[in-house]
Amino acid sequence: MSRIRKLAVVAGTFSFALGIGFVMQNGDVLAARFGPVAAPAGQPAAAMHPGVLPREPGPAVLPALPGGLRVGHMPAAFAPPPETPAPVLALSPDGPTAGPLPVAFGTGPETDATAPAAATEDDCPTAMTAQALPAGLVDLRLSAPCAPLARVTFLHRGMMFTELTDAGGEVALTVPALAANAVFLAEIDGGAGAMAVVAIPEVDRLDRAVLQWQGATGLALHALEYGADYGSAGHVWAGAPHDPATGETGFLIELGDPGLPEPLLAQVYTFPHAQASRAGEVALDVEAEVTDTNCGRELAAQSLQIAPGAAMVAHDLLLPMPGCEAVGDLVLVPGMLADLHLAAN
Repeated sequence: MSRIRKLAVVAGTFSFALGIGFVMQNGDVLAARFGPVAAPAGQPAAAMHPGVLPREPGPAVLPALPGGLRVGHMPAAFAPPPETPAPVLALSPDGPTAGPLPVAFGTGPETDATAPAAATEDDCPTAMTAQALPAGLVDLRLSAPCAPLARVTFLHRGMMFTELTDAGGEVALTVPALAANAVFLAEIDGGAGAMAVVAIPEVDRLDRAVLQWQGATGLALHALEYGADYGSAGHVWAGAPHDPATGETGFLIELGDPGLPEPLLAQVYTFPHAQASRAGEVALDVEAEVTDTNCGRELAAQSLQIAPGAAMVAHDLLLPMPGCEAVGDLVLVPGMLADLHLAAN
């Protein structure tokens, strides 16, 4: 049976519940998930995500599942020169302004008064910088010298993923921005947090789609550009992420460390809408492979999508998976992401 045949059979046999999608007319999906916001016109308030930003961010809507997938890497051409200091915008009461350093928040864990004195926040500051890269990407660098090999949760406009600091307490990432004025938060388990802001005006000319989840779900985002078939040159996915340096085709970046317990993971597809050389469509598919760890269980995931001239759209997914007799099959999840309709520029 062909791969497409498997997708059609499994998707037609098992139902799923797609949460109410919402469009934020004002504000941020990050605020929608972690802070009180007003529901868009015509949508019940219960469909929103009330609450406040947690001290230790956690995936309130995603279940804990073990394991994970491999993480992709960006081409070295997109790394900034090491000798070049990263320009950072800092938050002020009047809004984002140029500043020499990011804003740190939070404090370290409490210590026993009878124990030897530990390093203080002044001795061991936590800081994060953000530098603009081509293709609407951000070079994000976290420094936490007192938190080696520590779990870190990164948040950006509703997107969440977890990483591990190295032996020196540092993390260096290439992250797709979801806003022209991009705010990034980092929260270290049991320690301090940091924030960085950077201007990425190019975001307003990009189509960008995010699929995020927790644990070993078997979920994957696939983009089929200009009528491409699976496995052809126009098929962009984790197995063929493509190079953002081309400028005329889409590319995919994976975020999150799958080796962590219950990791938050994300796949982000980008198409440079303003650079489309010909008219056509990009089909965006979400599929889940039935595995030994997810068969017979319910998966949870979320999609986020931005496009030029449009507000962000988000969908929540609850997907009952087939039984373990279907291990190896693929479940197609239609409707989580809107296909792209491109006009030649």
